[in-house]
Amino acid sequence: MGTAPLQNVEMAIAEMLRCVHDLDLRGIEINSNVNGKDLHAEEFRPFFAAAEELGILLFLHPLGFSHAQRMSEYYFNNLIGNPLESTLAIGHLIFGGVLDNFPGLRICVAHGGGYTPGYWGGMDHGWRARADCSEHCRHEPSTYLRKLWLDTLVFDQDQLDSLVRTHGADKLCLGSDYPFDMAEPDPVGFHARLREADQAAILGGNAAGLVGLIRV
Repeated sequence: MGTAPLQNVEMAIAEMLRCVHDLDLRGIEINSNVNGKDLHAEEFRPFFAAAEELGILLFLHPLGFSHAQRMSEYYFNNLIGNPLESTLAIGHLIFGGVLDNFPGLRICVAHGGGYTPGYWGGMDHGWRARADCSEHCRHEPSTYLRKLWLDTLVFDQDQLDSLVRTHGADKLCLGSDYPFDMAEPDPVGFHARLREADQAAILGGNAAGLVGLIRV
């Protein structure tokens, strides 16, 4: 998996093409924003168009919360900020029309998709109630969640069970956060109580399909 300099979209596309064609890499990791600009900004559309055409996986992992003045204590910039960044990124991709414009994108979002899987009802209600929430987004926001893959870095097995139930084991990939201090200590064992078929998908099958190692 490579990365690309999204602060310069033309260079980012060139580097993504190099990663795919010259290096045979299968994914590109991106941040949840680009120097404070959210991912639905018009200037990033050519990058998403190129990623869709290539069929490459985009792995979205935040680098801390961008406005964390109130999160300086208790490691909140990580504990609360990272899932919040993932949530904001998903929100902008959905409400900003990116997933409408590029339906073939393959995107996996870290930290279980942040808070979105637990509060998509509020987003759907906003879409129904407010014109500004449906201006660029043709369908209820929850319908787009199934277009995304999420990792399973949620640290609690009841939350993992909920994620499997609401999002589906076929759209989840093992998350570890290795090698950081917040890494899941036993990533494989964390999934041990799931059904065998769900384990097989989450522990490797889904990811292998996403990056083209097997046909799905």
